Amino acid sequence: CVEYLFRYLNFQEGKYKQVDDKTFLVTSTSLTGIDLLWKVVVDIVDISVASRASDFLIKLYMNLSPDLASQYKEKCEEFVSICMKYIANATAVLSNQNSPLSHPTLPASSATPLSPSSRSRFSFNMSSTAANMTPSMLSEQVIQRCLGLLETFMIAVESRVSGTYVQRHGSIVPGRRLHVDVTILGGSKMVVLTHSNESIGGLRFQIAERMCVAPSSIRIIKSGKEIKDDGKSLEAMRFSDTEH
Repeated sequence: CVEYLFRYLNFQEGKYKQVDDKTFLVTSTSLTGIDLLWKVVVDIVDISVASRASDFLIKLYMNLSPDLASQYKEKCEEFVSICMKYIANATAVLSNQNSPLSHPTLPASSATPLSPSSRSRFSFNMSSTAANMTPSMLSEQVIQRCLGLLETFMIAVESRVSGTYVQRHGSIVPGRRLHVDVTILGGSKMVVLTHSNESIGGLRFQIAERMCVAPSSIRIIKSGKEIKDDGKSLEAMRFSDTEH
């Protein structure tokens, strides 16, 4: 599996840290083999494999270690730029049926080349890609995949926005100021200053940032029930101001 090979290679090189069974942190902005992971996402024929690879790719851009927090905006811009380059290349192919689809080159600072032996292992895992598809068929698939990537990525980014609530149409609507008391497993406490239109995902990110852990490792429990829908607002989930 490409994902497990990718995890192994980058773990060995100290670029990837597994926090627990479900959570990991990226500790380097230059990941080994990420250029081939992009190719798997857009080229693979099997939709279920492509979906899993897409989710993993997005998490690689989102789950930066606290030491890399200052580069979060740059990595988001890189993700969007790569998607747009794929779409532009695929559109060019549809305009000229005889031209092959080219894969964008990732920034040198973001992708470490694979060793020959590792590249051959990736090539084996990519044997079910769209090698036999016509250029136009592959281009249509690439456009659909990249549009889906962009939509999913923007939803993930929205859930991490701190201090604002970004609605689906892009408008920013501040709500009532809220002080949220947070009790951490073990008994320690903190107060998070936010607002009523903040999303659950945004609150999750603020707590994770304060604790220097990945947002995916944070569980939000209110009135004995875990809240998993990151798109819900604090207002909708009946969070109230605890400071009077």
